[in-house]
Order: sequence, then structure tokens, then C-alpha cells
Amino acid sequence: GGISRRISKVISVMQSFGIQQIITDGGYMQPLHDRQREMRHTFSEDNESHLVGLEEKVKTVVGYLVEEEDTVQVVSITGMGGVGKTTLARQVFN
Repeated sequence: GGISRRISKVISVMQSFGIQQIITDGGYMQPLHDRQREMRHTFSEDNESHLVGLEEKVKTVVGYLVEEEDTVQVVSITGMGGVGKTTLARQVFN
């Protein structure tokens, strides 16, 4: 629950400043919380439950995100296409 609580706190602070988070996908706009719910329902975790070699990377990224600090943490995942950036991000999210 730590990461979820921190994300909720960030969203609350953004809303207090009147900032609305929206994802635009090819002209399709939807509030972030609706998009996240949709992604959870459409993405099967079973496809990535038997991944090899990402465990340490997932632990490292999660460690960056859950450090006990009062500042907002942003972690960028970069790399060439096809190296597993999205897979890593999904594993961290899950």
C-alpha cells in the first residue's frame, strides 16, 4: 500500500492546485483514473508472470519510488525499442 498511498497524495495535491491529469491517446482523452482502471482490466498479468531477469530491476525501481522522503519522486525508464521498458513499468505498477 505505500506506493498507492503516495500516488493518491500526489493526485490530491495536484487537484488542490486545480491540475487535472489527462492522458491523450490519438485524440482520445480520458481522465487518468478511468484509463488506469481500463488498463488493469485489459492487461493480463499472466503474460508477464514468468519473466526472467527483471526481478532485480523491478526491486530497484520500486526502491526509488518508495523512499521515505517528502519530495515527489519521478523515475524515467529509457532504452531502445524492444528492450522491455513497458514490461518493467507494468511489473513495477503491479
